[in-house]
Amino acid sequence: MRLLLIVSVVVAVCGSLSCSNKVTTSVVLLDEDIRLELVASGGGSAGAPVTLRGLVRNAGAKPVEHHIVCGEPLIRIYSATRSELYQIDPTQPVPCPLSIVPPLGPGETIEFSLTFDGNYFSATGDPLTAPPGAYSAIATFKYRPPQGEGPSVIHGLTRELSFSWQ
Repeated sequence: MRLLLIVSVVVAVCGSLSCSNKVTTSVVLLDEDIRLELVASGGGSAGAPVTLRGLVRNAGAKPVEHHIVCGEPLIRIYSATRSELYQIDPTQPVPCPLSIVPPLGPGETIEFSLTFDGNYFSATGDPLTAPPGAYSAIATFKYRPPQGEGPSVIHGLTRELSFSWQ
């Protein structure tokens, strides 16, 4: 079992270093097998925005809870210099409704998306337009065992892909 854990972590780390339009790897910890996929579609211009879609699938035998931090985006956009292109004004408070997210059971999926139309905000809240060039999207999914089902250790999966903007 320890060898499986080591191999799974190595596969997850190696998978997170590659850049392509579709990256799918999984992390297997005990009975958990959570998979994250990130794909992009669209033309990559103001008239044809890029839609980024994340898909999380619980391929394991046990449910997991999505560890949500209010206001933290599941997909972030970065310039070639690794500066974040904020999709909402970071100087404004984000409403944080109280909600209960049910655990992600075996065989269940969660989907999330973001459409990048070339508009974004600077760290100081100024609206900006992205110049042509190379960009990247990073999706992150954090999860943990349901309360009362083992140590409440937060695990995370991250996927990155590159796209061009005209």
